Amino acid sequence: MTVLPEIIPLFPLPGVALFPDLPLPLHIFEPRYRAMLKDALEGSRFIGIVQIRPGSPAVDGVPSPIFSIGCAGRIEGVAELEDGRSNIVLRGVSRFHIDEELPEGRPYRVARVSPLIEKVLDEEALTESLARVLHEIGQIDEGMSLLARTDEAPKALVVNMLAQLLPLGELERQSLVEAATIDDRARLLAEILDFARLARESGASDSAIRH
Repeated sequence: MTVLPEIIPLFPLPGVALFPDLPLPLHIFEPRYRAMLKDALEGSRFIGIVQIRPGSPAVDGVPSPIFSIGCAGRIEGVAELEDGRSNIVLRGVSRFHIDEELPEGRPYRVARVSPLIEKVLDEEALTESLARVLHEIGQIDEGMSLLARTDEAPKALVVNMLAQLLPLGELERQSLVEAATIDDRARLLAEILDFARLARESGASDSAIRH
């Protein structure tokens, strides 16, 4: 089992989330994040992915507000490009809670974090919620549904894959990152997709009435 370091660099991103056991490709081009990558490669190889709070840009040198829960990934691959840019792949290892951001004097943000354990409390509820999720996805994206329907993949991995890859709003995705258990995450994802279907059906009904 990989142990999450107590202190990790943070990579705040809008609308991007990472989940345990999943890959995340990233393009590194800003000087501060080039420095972060260099330091991470020379150290633990961990980078913490956190979402920037929507509608909260940096102001007068004050960093953008971020959510307190994210997911740390370990650098699996690096392809160096021209001018110091890089393409990297992170593999999600552990969700974390930011206990304290540290004034490290570096160009990027650093925090002391606590790991959040992934667990399943109700296997039956997980199975039921995942079936609901796959049914809803099948109505709008057969390809994604087929990708997720594999008897060999652990249910937790399927739930996390869908939470990371489906086109969701920033707050919806963050709520999935923050879900305390895998079965909670599956239930919440099912509710999000149920709501999206109802919104589509309502929109279609309104359009039919107007015409």
